[in-house]
Amino acid sequence: MVGLKAALALKQAGLEKITVVVTSPRLLTRQLDDRAAAMVERELAGRGIDFIYNARVSAFLPGPAGNLAAVLLEDGRELPCGLAVVAKGVRPNAALVAEAGGRVGRGILVDEYLCTSLPDVYAAGDCIQVTDRLTGEKVNSALWTLAFEQGRHAATNMLGLRRPYPAPLTRLNSARFGAVDVVSVGRLEGEEVLAEYDALQRTYRRLVFHGHRLAGFILAGRVEGAGIYTALVKSGRPAWGYRHQMLQGRVGSVFLQTFLSGTISF
Repeated sequence: MVGLKAALALKQAGLEKITVVVTSPRLLTRQLDDRAAAMVERELAGRGIDFIYNARVSAFLPGPAGNLAAVLLEDGRELPCGLAVVAKGVRPNAALVAEAGGRVGRGILVDEYLCTSLPDVYAAGDCIQVTDRLTGEKVNSALWTLAFEQGRHAATNMLGLRRPYPAPLTRLNSARFGAVDVVSVGRLEGEEVLAEYDALQRTYRRLVFHGHRLAGFILAGRVEGAGIYTALVKSGRPAWGYRHQMLQGRVGSVFLQTFLSGTISF
């Protein structure tokens, strides 16, 4: 997402030629499905941004004065440029803890109180490994919202107040690309997948259910009610009975009050 935001910002700043090189066959494969990704691509392409898919950068080529002159792709193509932005994933920096004898996996290993395997040493943010609330998978923590929560929990525990950090929801993304808003939370696939696309309104909703609970969703175009969908994913409350209303975006204040009061019945 950072790369696409940078591309759009540079275009808005007046750069004439912007090309995004994507290693995948489409945009945002980890955050969006084909339909939502196509909406983002259409919006950015309409603003003059070009895309090259299934390609990797092999080298940055200097000019006569030593400044950047082009980007070389693995297939031999050269893209003339004066500026290159590298935006590809997150790699936790766990070297300090590892060198001190601490345990690391996909990131720094911490317990439920965010304490590392080193006595009285705590860690939080992008550098640590967490267990995803929905999947149970061990993944790196790469969201600033999680870093904020973890920092508060780590500080509380360092003060001796003992506050366990609950398993987080690690797939939670929200962004605006031009006139297209997107929100993606939780799983992209599941036991039951419902989707609805309105071409006239340029609105797309995708709901992923695991049993009766909402396990993930994608909203693109109009994203009203995203907080309610997210609360349902986090809480694990039964939501299958509301699937038609949710798919149509009819999740207003009455539904929110019902949810918060705990009086939902099926």
